[in-house]
Amino acid sequence: MRELVASTLVAALFLTGCSTGSPFRSTMQTQPGAAKGSQTDSVSARKEAARRIPLGKKVKVKTLSGETIEGTLRAAGETSVLIEKPGRHDAAPATVEVSYETMKSIGEAVHMGRGSWIAIAVVVGSVVCVAIVASVLYAE
Repeated sequence: MRELVASTLVAALFLTGCSTGSPFRSTMQTQPGAAKGSQTDSVSARKEAARRIPLGKKVKVKTLSGETIEGTLRAAGETSVLIEKPGRHDAAPATVEVSYETMKSIGEAVHMGRGSWIAIAVVVGSVVCVAIVASVLYAE
């Protein structure tokens, strides 16, 4: 009986993504030939990806040094993008310029809404309740 309850709980965690879930997901727009092409090909691919994102959208930029910059896209120029990082309540937002040369990838950030988290909690709670009821009904 313990195996049934344990496997049900493990399945509930894996099927809903709760074991590896994150409130912040990102769809990074990397070009297929960026890794194997020349440096100028990948720079032009990142430039094109940045220009496809509408100004004012939340973006996530990964640099070649491993840094991740999240903020609002303010401009996509010929050599770099301007990203406005949110400031604290009493401070003004900071604007960061990231060159296409130092950029690894750029993409539009996608946040899961509150409703999604409520739905996940309802599903997990339902599965746990079913597991408890099943363990009580089939207990020997």
